[in-house]
Amino acid sequence: MFSDVLHQTAKSIVVKLQSFGFEAYFAGGFVRDMLLDFPAGESPDIDIATSARPQEIIKIFKNTKEVGISFGVVLVIENGIAFDVATFRSDGKYEDGRKPQSVSFGEAKEDAKRRDFTINGMFYDPVRENVIDFVGGRDDLKNGVIRTIGNAGERFGEDYLRMLRAIRFCARFGFTIEKSATDAIKELSPNIKKISAERIYKELTLSFCGAAAKTLDILDATGLLEQLLPEVSQLHGVAQPPEFHPEGDCFIHTLKAMQYVENLTSALNRNGELLRDDQRDVLCDAYKKTVLVWSVLLHDIGKPATMTIEDRIRFNRHDEKSAALAYDVARRFKMPSAETKDICSCVRNHMKFMYVQNMRIGKLKAFMARKTIDIEIILHEADCFSSHGMMDNAEFLLKKLKETPVQEIKPKPVIDGNDLIAVGFAQGRELGRVLKEIYERQLEGDMATREEALAYAKSRLRN
Repeated sequence: MFSDVLHQTAKSIVVKLQSFGFEAYFAGGFVRDMLLDFPAGESPDIDIATSARPQEIIKIFKNTKEVGISFGVVLVIENGIAFDVATFRSDGKYEDGRKPQSVSFGEAKEDAKRRDFTINGMFYDPVRENVIDFVGGRDDLKNGVIRTIGNAGERFGEDYLRMLRAIRFCARFGFTIEKSATDAIKELSPNIKKISAERIYKELTLSFCGAAAKTLDILDATGLLEQLLPEVSQLHGVAQPPEFHPEGDCFIHTLKAMQYVENLTSALNRNGELLRDDQRDVLCDAYKKTVLVWSVLLHDIGKPATMTIEDRIRFNRHDEKSAALAYDVARRFKMPSAETKDICSCVRNHMKFMYVQNMRIGKLKAFMARKTIDIEIILHEADCFSSHGMMDNAEFLLKKLKETPVQEIKPKPVIDGNDLIAVGFAQGRELGRVLKEIYERQLEGDMATREEALAYAKSRLRN
């Protein structure tokens, strides 16, 4: 589950602290995942809690950094691995919905009771190999329950991000959130906007990548979806043409599309050999999977604004509107620029798959050459899975990708913009348009040499 080097190094820190007469244990997520025999998650760290005070920790270990010493946290670096070693503490009042105004050092029991959920409040002594549980975490793990330590409203009020953490743990482990905690989330959901966009985005991404559909379902049920992603919440009740969408409204369609991603994730966790190579490659790449889950989530958010009823319900150019709204969502969450660009590209292109079997070879090659094509194929499959179920366009593309050499899909252009300027073109749209035409002809096999391309460019310039 966790690497032997990581575990043994963390244990050596505990051993050394105990040899100096201090209590010291593994704490938090490691203990939870160890007891569940669950694979290491997004943060396979081992945190250590101890009765030693920060200055005592610094004296015992040679390589340390004072990263959060006012909160009792010292970074101890052993074998090139950094570990958070934190003094047992209790917290004062929380006034900013994130950090306590003060802390006081104390005993292990008080430290456990300040933590968020019972399943995260246990300690483990790797020397004596026993679990220390002051909060009933083992029972809740056994029963599959996410329960706050103490009053749910107070715990969430200390850090409103804990509402999203509850959903992430629920989705990741297939647990249920205890009723008082669910009620508290519903009541406090508007306060999630007090949390920084970056923290929200990270938490949502971890949760969607773990269990895409379940996360969306719980966000919706607790009111957090309306607060964080109103564009997705507004898909409720937006009817679709039944001949293409027998599943129901736009929200149901999106939920089913997210279910497709969740099914792939489950298949990967069970036996990756059940997946195609391209699916496995996307799901095993954290960046690509992030782009995938957000693309699937946002691919139809332009439908409410573009809905018309003519001969039937239509959503003309909803792909363009969805991409524009996806950009707004990305800006709101302060997503990295690369992710923003790729998510918007996937959303913008998702309707083009219906034309692939009729595309000219040059246009098809350009379509397949796009950076995000492997992600887009899975997005298209999710879109089809959640509606009519026909996968023929995806199968056609996969076959073409397999049988077409990479150098044919994306060859080096025979000329570039500087060549066009040299024959008389000015910088601008016309130059770009002609350059694109030449490259498409190259992909078609109609233009193989630099001389042919320059001759074509000069003929366009004369016209």
